[in-house]
Amino acid sequence: MDAGPHLTPILTQKETHMFNIAETPEFTHTVHVLTPVDGGHREDTFKARFKVVDDEENKADFYKVGEVKDYLRGLLVGMEDLVDEQKNPVPYSDSVRDQMLALPHVRLALLKTYNQALAKARVGN
Repeated sequence: MDAGPHLTPILTQKETHMFNIAETPEFTHTVHVLTPVDGGHREDTFKARFKVVDDEENKADFYKVGEVKDYLRGLLVGMEDLVDEQKNPVPYSDSVRDQMLALPHVRLALLKTYNQALAKARVGN
């Protein structure tokens, strides 16, 4: 008894790319910040451009705020989608970066985003 033509699924290979050796690799990711508000948190987002730094160069003691700020200054290339209290766009500058790094919840979000991006890259390769 013939059940008709046999259908076989078409399997597609996952697209891969050749590894690009860049002197200073950079990437942009959305940073999700849990901003404390009365009774809980509000999720805010902005985009950060990071450069990948050599693990050997990272000697930061993550229990020392000043060293964490210095580490993040070395990673950050830029930030986008920032606004002031009146919702006016705020362009990236060193002073804006330092203002953002002064906020503990922003520092945590930046570290998390950078490390997750690299962890996924390491797992995926």
